[in-house]
Amino acid sequence: MCDIEIKMEDEEALWKFLFLGGLVGVYRPGYRQIEDSDADVIRRLIENGKHNKIIEYMCRASRKCLKFYPIAYTLALCARHAKKTVSQQAYAALPYVCRTPSHLFQFLSFCRTRFKCRGWPRTHRRAVAAWYTENEQYRKDPLKLAIHVTKYKRRYMFSQKKVVKSCHPKPPNDAFRYIFRYVTNGVKKANKARTNEKETQNVKGYITAVEFIKNKRKAEHEEEIKEVIQKWRIPWENVPTSHLQSPEIWRALLRCNMPIIAMLRNLGRMGRLGILKPKSEEESIICERLKSVDSMESVHPIQILAAFAAYRRGQGLRADSGHSWEVNKEIKQALIASYSLSEKNFEPTKRRILIAIDVKMNMEFHVLGIPSMSCKEAAVALSLLFHNIFEVDTITFFKTAKPLQESPSGDPFDIDLYANHSQYEEKETNYDVPFHYAKEHKFDTVLLLTDTLETMDIEKIRRSYKKTKQPKSKCVVVSFKTSRPASVFGDSSMLDVVGVDEYAIEVIKEFIKDYKQEMVHITGGQSYERMEVDN
Repeated sequence: MCDIEIKMEDEEALWKFLFLGGLVGVYRPGYRQIEDSDADVIRRLIENGKHNKIIEYMCRASRKCLKFYPIAYTLALCARHAKKTVSQQAYAALPYVCRTPSHLFQFLSFCRTRFKCRGWPRTHRRAVAAWYTENEQYRKDPLKLAIHVTKYKRRYMFSQKKVVKSCHPKPPNDAFRYIFRYVTNGVKKANKARTNEKETQNVKGYITAVEFIKNKRKAEHEEEIKEVIQKWRIPWENVPTSHLQSPEIWRALLRCNMPIIAMLRNLGRMGRLGILKPKSEEESIICERLKSVDSMESVHPIQILAAFAAYRRGQGLRADSGHSWEVNKEIKQALIASYSLSEKNFEPTKRRILIAIDVKMNMEFHVLGIPSMSCKEAAVALSLLFHNIFEVDTITFFKTAKPLQESPSGDPFDIDLYANHSQYEEKETNYDVPFHYAKEHKFDTVLLLTDTLETMDIEKIRRSYKKTKQPKSKCVVVSFKTSRPASVFGDSSMLDVVGVDEYAIEVIKEFIKDYKQEMVHITGGQSYERMEVDN
């Protein structure tokens, strides 16, 4: 073994930590354990007086499509810092960074497990109490707090009851007082307390409705449960699993303005229960929502394509799953129309990228991060998405490069990726093909899509990229299944994405663009040194 000294600019280290959760250039869906050494760049910037810029960036980043756990870790690091000014500013930003109880509990979890905040010191306690009582979204509408405390009852080993009891929030009015009493003592004791009926009417009605649904049997009280769901717009997360086997319950949920993402995720389930019949009221509701510009503002295009891929199939990705449904053609067309609306949320840029699809991969295997999509569907989806952001050419390759054929039917996934490739099963993939093609046609970036990489494949990709690399070129390798990374630690022009989700799309987009420009405003352009062990 030998020690290798790697130098990394602070802006690169900061971007990788906030976007990838670590300094290795690999993005994976889900959560990865953060190493303390990965956050050294944050500590050094704090010591250099950059904490205010870091906290301001976190307030902005919490609104972006980014994984939240690196942001929660950074905020916890700042909040538990020995410098009082750093700690105070971090705690003051708590409501602007942590926008839901789930975010708050993740922040509290990092404070306790990584920064030795075992008890509830005064500053910590007051900040968490203020998150409940002075949070602008709750002061404007206490009903939103009632919705959140029932929806996010427990996350990251914290519960609403434990947190409220520990931070002792002082309720600003009777609506808050009722909610806190419900969280700590239950609905019966909350209802016995004397409160201003006018102030508590909405929160009391909503919480009572949630408890009613939770405690009643579906078979005996289905009509009452439907009425309560529609009257109080109860989200499906607050409906017990046993009730969600009923078509009538789903009809009620759909009619009370179900959130668009929840609706997309449950199209197959509603189809399986037989409520999405042609010319039905449910068909009309879904099509209207999907074609609404306002509905599409909060949805990432990959979520729509994932929903379309799952629904159009008429069954689960596994044929033996036993889950099947009749595909409603109007809903299928509405999904395509909704994708056209959502893609307008992207800002185009002039960077030229080559998307290269490896036809040797197992096309029908499900994708890590979006199990409802196959590798083929994910490859086509990425091509569609990035066509709206960059100047893109898409090829399929094995021994030679072939342009991707357009769908003959209008269905974006009805494409033969094997077209014009012969004997692809018997030979090894030639990874020189996409890189030479990119160099010949002057592309800035190669986005290589495959399923998984063996050690020999990784060496070929590294060698091919090194031979054809231009001064400003970049390489992104997307593996749809579990795989070892192809990027080399310390090479800022390479990125690995193992699996796909909406956050992965944003990571790739920011990497291809000049991500360092925004980070330089925080760091001031310094360098970072790290010792790596090379086996």
